[in-house]
Amino acid sequence: MLERLSPALKNTVRNCRLFRDADARGKTLEALLSKHGFAAVVFSPSGKEIARSAVVAGVVERWFSETERRSGKLPDDLLHQVRSAASTCGYRKIWRTAGTRDLIVRIYSLSHDGRAYRALVLEDVPNAPSAPERWHKKLTRCQYEVVDRVVRGWDNRLVADDLGCAEWTVRAHLRDAYPKLGVGTRAQLMNLAMRELLTPAPPDEEV
Repeated sequence: MLERLSPALKNTVRNCRLFRDADARGKTLEALLSKHGFAAVVFSPSGKEIARSAVVAGVVERWFSETERRSGKLPDDLLHQVRSAASTCGYRKIWRTAGTRDLIVRIYSLSHDGRAYRALVLEDVPNAPSAPERWHKKLTRCQYEVVDRVVRGWDNRLVADDLGCAEWTVRAHLRDAYPKLGVGTRAQLMNLAMRELLTPAPPDEEV
């Protein structure tokens, strides 16, 4: 009798595990969305997509061509970022800019019920203000590139990742740029940028 029951018991245990995994995926996605409120895709440790929020398709359709989407699947470039950022939590990058909006990509490391997951979050957000063009005359090219990203609200790590340099290089460029612009802190730099963007440049300073 036990021999006859063994296959049924095995199937029951297997189904319980499947239901548990599905429940874990659902709770992981729900927790992510309730915290961030963005389009999100959850991946297994191997990089396989296991769940996505309903708004993902719309965001992907707006920002990627039909060829890039590969018949409804995420673009290869996005999948590569997820798989190569296995140990990265809080990875952030402005992926594309179109008009007055940016597509920002974030990657998070998650855990639920003893299992590790990764999540890709897509944010379709308005552009942040950039550094005034007239600052090109006061700063070197590298200094301007750093200052421009700081004015947009980026932290040093994000600036370094985007420019392909070390964080200490970002700090050095900021330290050299501050006296040229007459500021001493990050907050003063951003306030100055906002004031100058709202004030038209004199005719002899127009770029």
